[in-house]
Amino acid sequence: MKGIYRFLWNRWYINPLYYAIFVDGLLALKDAIFKFFESAVVDRGLNEGVPAVFTGLYHRVKRLQTGVLSYNMLYIALAYIALLLTLLYLMGGV
Repeated sequence: MKGIYRFLWNRWYINPLYYAIFVDGLLALKDAIFKFFESAVVDRGLNEGVPAVFTGLYHRVKRLQTGVLSYNMLYIALAYIALLLTLLYLMGGV
């Protein structure tokens, strides 16, 4: 009789079960998602990925650098024209 009384007194142990599943379970899930996001997105994506992209871009662009001023001015003019055409296209002007 004491076991039935304790079972009913503790409301069928619904609160501990609820806390184990929803509260503690979601806190553990939050920690796992945070660790994955921190390591995969922030560390590898932002801290390693972005500098790697710009380093690769730098190595490709530095081959264009010849030291001749007229070539450099031509590259800048072509870049401005490409930028202008892109903006006109995106705004619906062309």
